[in-house]
Amino acid sequence: MTSGQRKGIDVLKDMGVPVSVTPTLDDLKLDPIHNLEVGKMDISFGKYSKNGFMMIAKDGSVIDIGKATHQYYVTNLSTLITDGVNGATTTEADASTGTTIAYAEGTWDQNKHQLGSTQAELNQNNTDAAAVNAGAARKALTDPTASTAAKLQGLGSEINVYPNVVLASKRRYSIYGR
Repeated sequence: MTSGQRKGIDVLKDMGVPVSVTPTLDDLKLDPIHNLEVGKMDISFGKYSKNGFMMIAKDGSVIDIGKATHQYYVTNLSTLITDGVNGATTTEADASTGTTIAYAEGTWDQNKHQLGSTQAELNQNNTDAAAVNAGAARKALTDPTASTAAKLQGLGSEINVYPNVVLASKRRYSIYGR
């Protein structure tokens, strides 16, 4: 995922929602943007798979795998994640080679994402991102007065894996970040 999706983005101030034209769209604020949540994951790699990736987050995106939550209606959660074609009982003859379960790289960057529903909000996000890049302190995610860029600029990509992970691949990587 490279969208930069993560908690802290304001759908009304950042995503171009035309509430001035269609006031009923204001209800979108009732379902805030959050980390991408994947409740159940069932991906396997067989013996012909070489250097495969199960999950990738880039450009400041955040993925939550198997997170128990009631707020966003994620149900039927994975209790175990494995890269093996036969789960934890995958034999070496059936195992993939070089599988990476979770790979995260890069940071959230206003210059790339260009959030702002109005020109004024875009300008404020751009100004605040430049200030953070120049060394200003990033604002707390809970600060209601801060722009999105003031809160998110420079935050790293993340993959949060909540269930246990069983690796069956040869020469494998469970979690890798740069």
